[in-house]
Amino acid sequence: MATAITMPRWGMIMEEGLVVEWLKKEGEKVAADEPLFVVESEKVTNEATSPVAGVVGAIVVPEGETAIVGQLLAVIIEAGENVSAIEEIMAQNVAPTTAVQQPLPTTTDAATESRPSPDMQRSRRKVISPAAKRLAAEEGIDWQTLTGSGPRGRIERKDIQRAIAAKEVTLVQPPSVATQTGGRAVRLSQMRKTIAHNTLQSIQAPQAALCREIDITPLLALRKDLKTDEPHKKAPTYTALVVKAVALALQKVPALNARLDVDSIWLYDNAHIGVVVAVEGGVVVPVIHNANQKRLSEIATELDDLTQRARAGTLRTDELTGGTFTISNAGPLGIDLFQALLYPPQVGALGLGRGRQRAVVVDGEITIRTTAYFCVSSDHRAVDGEPIGRFLDHLEAMAAEPDCLLEMDSTDE
Repeated sequence: MATAITMPRWGMIMEEGLVVEWLKKEGEKVAADEPLFVVESEKVTNEATSPVAGVVGAIVVPEGETAIVGQLLAVIIEAGENVSAIEEIMAQNVAPTTAVQQPLPTTTDAATESRPSPDMQRSRRKVISPAAKRLAAEEGIDWQTLTGSGPRGRIERKDIQRAIAAKEVTLVQPPSVATQTGGRAVRLSQMRKTIAHNTLQSIQAPQAALCREIDITPLLALRKDLKTDEPHKKAPTYTALVVKAVALALQKVPALNARLDVDSIWLYDNAHIGVVVAVEGGVVVPVIHNANQKRLSEIATELDDLTQRARAGTLRTDELTGGTFTISNAGPLGIDLFQALLYPPQVGALGLGRGRQRAVVVDGEITIRTTAYFCVSSDHRAVDGEPIGRFLDHLEAMAAEPDCLLEMDSTDE
């Protein structure tokens, strides 16, 4: 029995994926649950396995091509099965079409005279993927005028993206500029496309950002003490300490631990903290789920593991979804003040600047302390300034007396 292999969905926002590599060729045997092909989605690159054992009868989407979720990629057949089984599967998985037809005259003679032939009807039919149609609507592209590059002339997202690029070049750049300057076009990776899409979504939200300079000297001292007291253990990073503090602060100010729906705000009991990680070609945001219930040592270990696997491209989909708040630390880049972009539908994000030694007044005396700017971005449709102020109050208090971050760790042996 032939089996259709389709583009999997990894995460709720995944619309399409790039077939990076086929691990089996046509005619080769494959076992059930054996890796079959590699897919690059918006956030991660993973191997997809075969659901059945058999022989690769046909590869429909070659390496380097994009396919929408659910689109036929290949057909697995049983040994000895003939080509008709492949054809049957392919016939059952034809992409839906959007046809524009003129109303037919009511009389039989007129209909016979004016009805287009089947070949003419096919020539008028335009086929477009749902993702491409949605992008075309967002960008004001008339997809009916385009020629698709997909199977049977189907218009895909990349065709719409080419039309957008051509439109922008026509508007802002003479055709000769790229040649004169020695420029070249670089195709956007799936990751860069997703970053562009998420950025557009983010800036559409009415955002507000409130910043506070916080003394992090005690926080850094705690980290140093942990390195000294437990040299056999890896000390938590500064970011891990902030994750723990944010998780606790969100319990005090649940208005920021939320996601905005069309007509409602979902408030979450547990804090699922996304942490922005720089990787080759962009960023990914792995999520530490239930961070408020975890010890600092657990958060530090998990964050280290997620960061390493993010850079290796081996994160699972569940490790990239479900966040309720995001932290982005720009300190390592030498940035002092940083407003982080929101990750809709989340309503809050924290941007961290670098720690710097500054002269500050403590108990009426000028002294040198290490301070950093904490900037909270929020979706103003869901959060006003007052909750953000209270949230920063809690973070500042925990930075001043960070031993509270170790309370759950006190039972560790």
